[in-house]
Amino acid sequence: MFKALLTSRLSALWNSMFSRMSKKKKVGTGAKVGVILLIVYLVVVLGGALGGMAFMLLDSSAGTDFHWLAFAIMGFMGLLLSVVGSIFTAQKQLFDAKDNELLLSMPIPPFYILASRLAMLFVLNFAFSALTMIPAGVVWLILGESVTAAGVIFWVLSLLLLPLLSMALTCLLGWVSEAISSRMKRKNLATTVIMAVFFAAYMYFCFNMSSFLDTLLLQGETIAEAFRTVLLPFYYMGRGILEGDLWRFLAFALFAAVPFALVAWLLTRTFLKLITTKKKGLKVVYVEKKARENSPLIAVLKKETSVLLGMPAYLLNCGLGVIMMLLLAFFLVLKRGELLEIAGTFDALTGGNGFSAMLPAMLQVAVGFCILMTCTAAPSVSLEGKNLWLLRSMPVATETILSAKMLLNVLVAGVPGVLTGMILNFSLPMSIPDRIAAILLPAVLACFTAVFGLWCNLKWPRLDWINAATVVKQGGSVIAAILGGMGILMLPVVLYVALFSRFLGPDWFQLLCCLLLAAATWLLLRNVLTRGKERFESLG
Repeated sequence: MFKALLTSRLSALWNSMFSRMSKKKKVGTGAKVGVILLIVYLVVVLGGALGGMAFMLLDSSAGTDFHWLAFAIMGFMGLLLSVVGSIFTAQKQLFDAKDNELLLSMPIPPFYILASRLAMLFVLNFAFSALTMIPAGVVWLILGESVTAAGVIFWVLSLLLLPLLSMALTCLLGWVSEAISSRMKRKNLATTVIMAVFFAAYMYFCFNMSSFLDTLLLQGETIAEAFRTVLLPFYYMGRGILEGDLWRFLAFALFAAVPFALVAWLLTRTFLKLITTKKKGLKVVYVEKKARENSPLIAVLKKETSVLLGMPAYLLNCGLGVIMMLLLAFFLVLKRGELLEIAGTFDALTGGNGFSAMLPAMLQVAVGFCILMTCTAAPSVSLEGKNLWLLRSMPVATETILSAKMLLNVLVAGVPGVLTGMILNFSLPMSIPDRIAAILLPAVLACFTAVFGLWCNLKWPRLDWINAATVVKQGGSVIAAILGGMGILMLPVVLYVALFSRFLGPDWFQLLCCLLLAAATWLLLRNVLTRGKERFESLG
C-alpha cells in the first residue's frame, strides 16, 4: 500500500515537471527526445554554473586554514535552494492537499499517507541539494586537493543527510506559511514575494561573486567564524569532508537527523488532526460599491491582469525579464562611472572609440533579451484551459480578446523596457540615432514579443492541463516563443558583425532593425487577427 502511494506521489511530481499531462494523445519519440535533451541541457548549464562557483571557492581557498569553507558554503546554498524550492510543495502536500478526504475514506493508515508524502519531499529536496553538492564534489575530486577516502565517503553521505536538514526546515516553514496564507486575502501574494526576494538575492550573489571571493581571501577568518557559530552544521560538514574528520561529520549527521526525526514524530502525532481540522479563513466584510463600466477591451485586460497577478508561477516565469531589466537599470545608474571607465580602457587598448560606439547597442541587446523573457502572451490562451468556453460565451469580439492578451504583454514588457532606454539615454554619451533607438527599439520589440507569443500559443495551444504551472514552465508555445525570439534577436547581431559593420554604424543599424521589426510585427499581427482568430474560435 505504501509503495502504491509513493509511486503515485512520484508520478505526480514527474508529471508536474515534464509530462504533457494528457493520455488522450500518445507522446511521440521526437517529443521524448526533446524532453531528454532539455533536461540534459538544464543539468549541464546549472551544473556548469555551480561547478564554476565551486571551482572558484575551492581554488581560492586551497592551502589556507579555511579550505573547508568551500563545502560549507556550497552546502548552505543547497539548503537554501531546497527550502525555497520545496516549501510550498510541503505546504500543499502536508497541510492543504486536495485528496485528503479521498484518501482518508479508503482503508489506508494515515501513517502511510504521511510517509509517502515525506518520501516525495525527500526526493525533491535531494534534487535541489544535489545541484550544489554534486558539482562541488566533482570539482573537488578533479582538483585533488585534500581528497581522502573518508572524505569521499562523507561527501556521498552528505548527499543523503543534507535533504533531511532541509526537510525539517521545509516542513516547519510550510506549516507557518499555511497558517499565515490561510488568513490572507491574497494567498498567492506571499508566495510571489518570497520567491521574488529569493531570486533577487540569488542574482545579487551571482553578480557580486568576484567581490565575495576577494572578501573570502581577505576576511576568510571572519566568514569562517560565522559558520562556526551561527551555521554550525555546515562547519562540521565542511571539516568532515575536506579533513576526513569522523567526529565532526557525525556531529553534522546529528544536526541533520535529529531535527528531522523530531519534526517527523510531531507530524505523525498530529497529522490526522492537521488534515481534518477545518481552517479558519479570512472573514471578508461586504462593502457596497458602485460598479464601474469599462469597455470590452479594458474588461478583458483586467481579467488577464488578475490571472497574471494571481498565479505565482505565471508571474515569476513571465515576469523574470522585468526583474532583470530593473536590475540592469539600477546597474546603469549606480555603475555608470565604472562602465565609462571600462569603455575608455578598451578604446585606449584598441586605439579608437569602437567599444564606446558599440556599448549602447550591446546594452540594447541585453534589454531585448529581458523583453523576450517577458512573454506573458505565450501561455495566455492555454491558461484558459477547460474554462475557455466561458470567455468565448461572453458578448466580446474575438479580436478584442486577442488584443487584450497582447496589450498586457506590451505593457508589462514595454514600460520597463522604455524606462530602461530612458535611463540609458541619461547614463551614456550617445549619438542621436542611438538615443532614438534606445527608446524606440524596446517598444517595438515588446510589441513583437506580444504578437509572436500569442501566435505561437494559437499554433500550439494546450488546454488539457491539470497543473497550470506546467503550461507556463514547459508549454511548447512558451519554449517556441522564447527560443524563436532569441534567434530573431541574435540574427541582426550576427549579420552586423559579418556584413553591415563595414559600411554602417551600430546606431543607424539599430534604427534599421526597428523598421524591419515593426514591419514584421504588423504582418504577424494581421495573421493573428485573421487566421489566428479562426484558430481561436475553433478551440475547445
